[in-house]
Amino acid sequence: MCVNAAVVSAPVDVLDEVRVRLIRRGLVIGFPLGTAMGVYHALWAPLRRDISRPITVGGNIVLAVVIGAVLWVALRRRVPERIARELAWLTEQRPGTDGDRAALLGLPRRLSLGLVRFMLVVTVVTAGLNYGSGRVVSDAVQVLVGLGLTSLVLGALAY
Repeated sequence: MCVNAAVVSAPVDVLDEVRVRLIRRGLVIGFPLGTAMGVYHALWAPLRRDISRPITVGGNIVLAVVIGAVLWVALRRRVPERIARELAWLTEQRPGTDGDRAALLGLPRRLSLGLVRFMLVVTVVTAGLNYGSGRVVSDAVQVLVGLGLTSLVLGALAY
């Protein structure tokens, strides 16, 4: 992520710019991709006879919106805290130590791992809701595997 030094006047502005770009990219890439995966699954996955595809598509879209909203709130709170904590040496305008530089280089990995952890929690909750709605273990396992793999792919993309 390249930040134009002429546009950004202070270290705090750099941190704000990084935060805005991370959240914007998450919304522009992650949310549509997650919704598309949910619709794809609802359209082409094998379903029980008692469940209609339009209801499944609608349910997956609603679930994507709810997950996106929760993630948005979490990102708006946690990402600035994490960035500010890891890059305090920039805001204090002091030279960074080797540990400070290592924290800077490790920040993308830690942020993407946080996303993966969040998505895996969502995966387990969604699989549990799926099992609770029909008491069919194979359906819940299918959701668990599909969303688990999706979580790992989105985490890799975030990294």
